[in-house]
Amino acid sequence: VEPKQHSLYGTSLEYLIVPRDTDRVYVSPDDGRVHFHAETGSLKSNVEALLAATNTAMPLVWEVSEQHFNPTDIWMTGDTVLDVLDQLLLSYNEPHPIKTRAWVNRIVEVYYDTKNRRGM
Repeated sequence: VEPKQHSLYGTSLEYLIVPRDTDRVYVSPDDGRVHFHAETGSLKSNVEALLAATNTAMPLVWEVSEQHFNPTDIWMTGDTVLDVLDQLLLSYNEPHPIKTRAWVNRIVEVYYDTKNRRGM
């Protein structure tokens, strides 16, 4: 099965391809999708664990409170890391929705969308 994340090849976001599996992130040979184990703990630690499986430059540009918390362990699946990241951030709406922006220089920014725009 062709990994769905290969749609990022040749784009400025190619660095978000998962080149190696970790204990929490893998690309399934069965469905070609990215699978991520979000653990109970801080939102930031979960985002960092997800992006650590890519060639994203660390540390992240973190512009939200470090008090955000993931209350339970759960497996998430998406075609790319960006899809999984969207799922991970979906329920964080207070005080504003949390969004991400991926930059060409391998930087990922996590920020409050104070204008409540849709998408990334």
